[in-house]
Amino acid sequence: MTRAELLRAAGRPSDAMDAYDRAISLASNDAEIAHLTWRRDEIAVPLVPGPSGTTSNGESR
Repeated sequence: MTRAELLRAAGRPSDAMDAYDRAISLASNDAEIAHLTWRRDEIAVPLVPGPSGTTSNGESR
């Protein structure tokens, strides 16, 4: 688990985004960069309730 994931789980989205940015800058392959970018960008999207009790990113609430 990355530092960014731990910060995200701890409810510290701003710190998590910074950690994702650092991890992205250190990543050595395109798949890793894509995954880290996707996870970072999820934080930037506000969780708005969607249809059937899901959020805008598809997570159940």
